[in-house]
Amino acid sequence: MNVMLTRCQRGMVVVTNRNFLRGAGRDTLLGRLAQHWEDRRGDTITWTDARELADRTADMPGVAA
Repeated sequence: MNVMLTRCQRGMVVVTNRNFLRGAGRDTLLGRLAQHWEDRRGDTITWTDARELADRTADMPGVAA
């Protein structure tokens, strides 16, 4: 995870389960990062639905619209 966090330049996309990070994974580094992003940017901007990824309508960091 350290390499992932230190190498991103425009943004970072992490594929995970939101319920896991709000439950059992809450105290992991990724769980704490997710909570930080939610606190700063809000739930809607922090998380993207799998359907939006499949439809190519998701707002992705570093990807042109």
